[in-house]
Amino acid sequence: MIRLLLTAACLAGLCAGQPAADFDPPGMDLASGLFGLREMDMHLHSGMERPVTPARWIDLAAADGRRVFLLLDHLELYRKTPAQAEAWRAGRQFEARYPPGPAGHRALFADFDTIARRKDIIVFKGWEISEDELDGELEEAPMRMADAIGWHISPHTGGAPPDGSHLIRRVRQIREVQKRFPVPMILFHPFPMRVENIRKAAARQNRDLRGIPSSEYRFFRAGEQEELIRLLKGSSIYIEISHATEQYFDDPAVREAMIADTLPLARAGVQFTVSTDNHHVRAATKPFDPEAYCAPMGVTRRNTNAIVRELLAMRARRAAIEGREESFVPLFNGKDLEGWEQDTPGIWSVRDGMITGRGTALRHNDFLRTRRNYKDFTLKLSFRLVNGTGNSGIQFRSSPVAGSHEVSGYQADIGETYWGCLYDESRRRRVLEQAPETSLRGLRKDGWNEYVITARGNRITLDLNGIRTVDYIEREAGMDVAGLIALQVHSGPSVEVQFKDIRILEY
Repeated sequence: MIRLLLTAACLAGLCAGQPAADFDPPGMDLASGLFGLREMDMHLHSGMERPVTPARWIDLAAADGRRVFLLLDHLELYRKTPAQAEAWRAGRQFEARYPPGPAGHRALFADFDTIARRKDIIVFKGWEISEDELDGELEEAPMRMADAIGWHISPHTGGAPPDGSHLIRRVRQIREVQKRFPVPMILFHPFPMRVENIRKAAARQNRDLRGIPSSEYRFFRAGEQEELIRLLKGSSIYIEISHATEQYFDDPAVREAMIADTLPLARAGVQFTVSTDNHHVRAATKPFDPEAYCAPMGVTRRNTNAIVRELLAMRARRAAIEGREESFVPLFNGKDLEGWEQDTPGIWSVRDGMITGRGTALRHNDFLRTRRNYKDFTLKLSFRLVNGTGNSGIQFRSSPVAGSHEVSGYQADIGETYWGCLYDESRRRRVLEQAPETSLRGLRKDGWNEYVITARGNRITLDLNGIRTVDYIEREAGMDVAGLIALQVHSGPSVEVQFKDIRILEY
């Protein structure tokens, strides 16, 4: 089923990046190749806020019929100190799985990648970020890991509830953010958050909730819907209709206000997402059936599948650019070391179609280097650390160090405690980004593994056996943006390392 829908998306021209522009009117959402509303969950917390294992959490959702997920977590949770994070988790009985900081980002996304290997679902990865961060400096590195980003629309407790002017201001800010981070973005739960805020304020004032009129719940004032439509139509910004809508929709005043607020947007071509926004097992075991409140609001399969199609199209374009094997150029001919240079005879050789590096009690690191420099590229290669012992690595954007056997620059590391890490060789002499343990589950310590190394501008990513281990943004001035590629045999105990299928795509 999933494969058929992917094919349908490509046949519809979506793999060429053409966004859907026309929308079925309410009641006309039966176009073929679309996921049903209850099959999509584009806001499923799956990180620090998850109370069970990733497999169990997704099993609960899949058992209820969901097939497409945007898995995410609150980015700000990863800024806690270890002590704060532990206290926060313990108080809510969440699973202690992810550390704060960049290590937590990588561990979370490694779990997302593992879940994405399932054949019965489609998985996208993202973050939920507080809208307040639009007013300050954004945390760039984790945002660049995301397929999509959701903005938590809800003023602090005691503040004015969200309304049309507030949302319009946020959309203008998000349009500017998208110039730096060109991924789909979602306005998370603005309409139910207005209702929640109004009801909380009414409860503090001892007001009868049954006496709140529809006009008080209305989100938009005159002219605001038209302005929001102008900003959103044809954009890659979506409005979420979350499961929280259901708890308010039985109130006639709320129902009337929500329909009046959303139906004109839907008819004008604004795009939506649907989600459970589940945090707890109890909520996850309840059936998800958004039709009852989505249909009256004009939210259809057509205008909620738009984000799925856009994300599939982006994935297809990335695969076409980065994964198309015919576009890669071999760096090793499989026969000899033509195109490569070495300092120490006898360490590097070609055997059985493989570059082999062998060192015995070396006093210095030794490198086999390309003869030309490379700047922006994706490098793919397979490697094996014979017997799983010793240390090696792949240098890139590197240069020889005068008067020595050393080279200086970035290294995709190989070896115990360093698998999947990004190291700075002979320059800053430290690990720039550690691979999370969860990203190494498919590692074969004494067998063949594959590295995919991508360097574009100041961003460097490492993928080991198909799982992202490093997503690094270089912020220090003066670092080389071009240089040699080199293979390493590390000094010290005996080591034998082999490389094959070395190929590169330059940008």
